[in-house]
Amino acid sequence: MTREQLAQVRQGVLEMAAQRGLSQQRAIAVADAVVARLALAAPEEGSQEHVGIEDPAGSGAPAQEV
Repeated sequence: MTREQLAQVRQGVLEMAAQRGLSQQRAIAVADAVVARLALAAPEEGSQEHVGIEDPAGSGAPAQEV
């Protein structure tokens, strides 16, 4: 994922956490953990480099972007 995409994910997690009543400190910790996990995830052999949900029909193409 690009830095921009990671920043968008982080912002989205922060917004969702606020909507669900998490404290700001806890929301930041969760958002940082999500972004770190995405940033450090090594792409699997033979997979595309973006994060997505695989097509349930088994074509290997992403059905939906995360």
